[in-house]
Amino acid sequence: VYDCIVVGIGGHGSASLAYLAQSGQKVLGLEQFKPVHKHGSSHGRTRIYRQAYYEDPKYVPLLQRSLELFRKLDDYYVSELRGIPDHEGGIGRLDRLLEMSGAVMVGTPDSEVVSGVLRSIKEHAMPHKVYNAAQMRELYPTFHLSEDEVAVHEDSAGYLMAELCVESYIALARKHGAELHFEEPMLDWKPCMLPVAADHRGVNGDSATHEEEEGVEVRTARGVYRAKKLVLSVGAWAPSIYGDQIPHVPLFIERRVLFWFQCDEDKIGDFNTMPVYIWDLNGPGNFYGFPAEPTLPGQIKVAFHFRGDAPVNSIEHPDQVVRTVAVEEITAIRNIISKKFPGMNNKLLRTETCMYTSTDDNHFVLDFHPRHKNVLLVSPCSGHGFKFISVVGEIVSELIGKGQTRHDISLFSLATNKDGSLVRDKKKEKKAVLQAKGKPAQRSKL
Repeated sequence: VYDCIVVGIGGHGSASLAYLAQSGQKVLGLEQFKPVHKHGSSHGRTRIYRQAYYEDPKYVPLLQRSLELFRKLDDYYVSELRGIPDHEGGIGRLDRLLEMSGAVMVGTPDSEVVSGVLRSIKEHAMPHKVYNAAQMRELYPTFHLSEDEVAVHEDSAGYLMAELCVESYIALARKHGAELHFEEPMLDWKPCMLPVAADHRGVNGDSATHEEEEGVEVRTARGVYRAKKLVLSVGAWAPSIYGDQIPHVPLFIERRVLFWFQCDEDKIGDFNTMPVYIWDLNGPGNFYGFPAEPTLPGQIKVAFHFRGDAPVNSIEHPDQVVRTVAVEEITAIRNIISKKFPGMNNKLLRTETCMYTSTDDNHFVLDFHPRHKNVLLVSPCSGHGFKFISVVGEIVSELIGKGQTRHDISLFSLATNKDGSLVRDKKKEKKAVLQAKGKPAQRSKL
């Protein structure tokens, strides 16, 4: 019998396993694919890390702790993993898994991104700078802002090497004794009764009384496993595994495309040293991107986070995601970068697809199952969760080990009001604000 079984070893699952094992829990991890795969939401080489969070100021303390933990993971990677040969299909060994390039959030002053960032900055007294279009042209000549746009710059930002983070947490989990099974999908799970250990029965406990407590039983094609607690960090498989058990929190699977373009040869230096960014298009959504990675000079990653000019079509199941990229999708991103980053509107080098699993209010799900208080639901993360995997792993370890966490995770609660609405629900308020500005509500956030 395990203390805990974690199903899904992507970003959040791998970090949860590492911190659970580190805390002394006997843990089993189950994953349907090979380690560090491309079928979910934790691939695509890079993920933005940022602290001045436009989505909600409540995220900022979590992000500050997340950076502390990522720095420790980075040290572990440098000292113990960097010299080990890369696994098959990996992205190659790099000097670090965290690059602090800084970040700029771009848009008009009243745009959702810029106004939201400034709200978090004000509430948490965060250092920052605001640049106009002329200043941005001088500081970062790759950016072409219109005259009515500004850029909010923060230093405590950059990007993470996503696959290396997952790989490092897998290695850390194994180092602390976690048992990991790959290519072993969960078929189903159900509650079961487990005998209570004698030392958990209190002062007058009698080992002959056969006391029992609720546990979980997880079935795979290879066997049946039992544990006191279960963590479901299943990403885009959440709707099919437990979506109908939390009907008050609708879940949406959405496809996204990542693009890599070759920049102008004479601008490689500028693209290599620019900050990460999110650019609000002031109605038709936003897009984001990165500087070139140290090992891929001149290769620039860019993607839409949300397109207001195209419908977001939810996918019923991850198996249905279309991996090929349509000409229209390439044309749409070129239409943007030709204006905003003309220096990268060149040869398309490659594309990848991934999935968002989103809630209706854009916040995470991180709470115990409504009917089973020993089953913890971790994710979906609404398209902006990877930068939190370290602190989420710590939170999971605390919730499983102690039943509570030091962190404020009220935004991610499944608790409901008497009328059945979510306690955390700000959806109506947010939609009213956006409609007053004449803008569509953006369901997903980077």
